[in-house]
Amino acid sequence: MSQVGDVIARAVRAEWGEDRAAAVAVQLQARRRRRTRVRAVVGAVAVVSIAVVVLWTRDQRAEDVAVDATHAQWGPSEPAASASASASASGSASASGSASASGSASASASALASASEARDRALLKPSARAVATAPQPAEVRAVPVPVVAGWRELARGGDMQQAYDLLGHADDATTAEDLMLVADVMRLTSHPGEAVAPLRRVIDEHAADPRAPLAAFTLGRVMLEQLGRPADAADAFARAADLAPDGPLAEDAAARQVEARSRAGDAREAKRLAIEYLRRYPHGRQVPLVLRFGGIK
Repeated sequence: MSQVGDVIARAVRAEWGEDRAAAVAVQLQARRRRRTRVRAVVGAVAVVSIAVVVLWTRDQRAEDVAVDATHAQWGPSEPAASASASASASGSASASGSASASGSASASASALASASEARDRALLKPSARAVATAPQPAEVRAVPVPVVAGWRELARGGDMQQAYDLLGHADDATTAEDLMLVADVMRLTSHPGEAVAPLRRVIDEHAADPRAPLAAFTLGRVMLEQLGRPADAADAFARAADLAPDGPLAEDAAARQVEARSRAGDAREAKRLAIEYLRRYPHGRQVPLVLRFGGIK
């Protein structure tokens, strides 16, 4: 190439003379320097562009990894603000790299690295909005199941009328507890006549049960106070005393037996029972009642 230039220079000098040839040579050298500088700038720009593309590709891969990790942690509802922030950070990094192309490739790479680190921190740090919009587990509410109460539950709860409506003939009542509950429902809903049968069943079928004396005493009260059958009442009170001679109802059963016999018109038996009561309970709490119905002054 230099030989061709020398040949051209000698030809120019031979045609134009030394002065003009020198001037042309100077112009040619200036053009060469400009071309050299242009080539250098173009080469530098190409190098920087390649570096920017490589860094941008790496950052995109890192961003994809971070986004995948974020989605795995918070679900697919990652706010769009994070994506736009990532895009602006990427754009600013590219602009910074292009602007510094005229300077140095190392400065661009440093700026891009800083922007990439900042974006990675922003992606990996959960924002308040991301936490707020993260899907929450659905609240599970227990659906109340309506429970149809039976007559037992209603009676124990004090709702005797509804218990009576459901009771029917109470064929399933066989235990002393159930029979006493049936009798209570009948008595307290103004059906005393229907209380007699379950009370008699407790006395006859469950005589050894602790509830038997109470069943007999209750039967006596029903006969005397609600059904007007004092003779049957006296028999029931006598049965209550026989089932538990030393029980808590024995004294009251003896006294009410005196009253029942007196109301039944059997004054002699009432007086006899009154004397027997005063012998057993001379200071009993029912002495005034016994004296009155026993005919003892």
